[in-house]
Amino acid sequence: MSDRDFGEDEAEASPLKGPRIPPEVDGIQVNHCKSPQCVNFSYPASPNRPYRRNGTPSVFGDYIVGTSNRDTPSIKCAFCNEKSPIRSNQAIAEEYTRLGNHLYRQVFEPSCKTEDCSMREVPLSQAGSQYIAFGKTSSGTQRYRCLECKKTFTGAQKPTSGQRRPEKNRDVFILMVNRVPLSRIVETTTLSPQAVYDKMEFIYKQCRLYSGAREAKLLESDFILPKMYVAVDRQYYLINWLKRDDRRAVQLNAIATADLKSGYVFGMHLNFDESAIASEIEAAAAAAGDAHLTPGLSGSTHGFG
Repeated sequence: MSDRDFGEDEAEASPLKGPRIPPEVDGIQVNHCKSPQCVNFSYPASPNRPYRRNGTPSVFGDYIVGTSNRDTPSIKCAFCNEKSPIRSNQAIAEEYTRLGNHLYRQVFEPSCKTEDCSMREVPLSQAGSQYIAFGKTSSGTQRYRCLECKKTFTGAQKPTSGQRRPEKNRDVFILMVNRVPLSRIVETTTLSPQAVYDKMEFIYKQCRLYSGAREAKLLESDFILPKMYVAVDRQYYLINWLKRDDRRAVQLNAIATADLKSGYVFGMHLNFDESAIASEIEAAAAAAGDAHLTPGLSGSTHGFG
């Protein structure tokens, strides 16, 4: 019986060519035994299985590659026979970055934008006396003047800059968290539907900035994390179909994590990437021939990305 069916090694089997599992990405390797009581726990599978005769004792990192239900690529631990599906480390690393990108804030510094100026893109903190304060805009934003090219530029704008009804932000926020339907929010606030959507986007960005400013402290080397009791729960959301030619309901999954003592919610993480465009991904997969590949079991790196 072959590895494909989780069988035993043949005595004279030749070693597999190429990596059997996805390579490590940014220090992430999740393809290992998941049983905490097993001596092979957390030891990742070897990328290339060494040649061993029958009866040779197993060593840390020994797994058999095969398939589980529905032809899902899996590994079976050589010590406890625990089966684990093979996962893409690259996909996990990308999702990890997406969920934590609000913790890394980019500090905006104003600078000269004139094409031919020698001070172009030189931030205010490094310009010395080459930049001087030059009044404010009608919205109250500080304006600066470059002494090299004599052009002016503005500093960081207020978050509500450009909003015609900023006093309605609080009302929309309160109605949203109290699960008021969008039609009722429009009626209550006397805002147009587009204005309500714009304010929802604004509130979303402000909440991420607030959360990032607080939770970034967890990454500081001198921060001492207190003892906490953390509760984790998950929810499923069914989204109606968007096209008549594809009427399948879409299920989105979310995981929430909260501290039991303070009630602080660390995150309600939804498995939805707004930057991903399905049509572009499907076209790229078709061009690469992914549909004709056996995922994970051919020894090729295809399908592991």
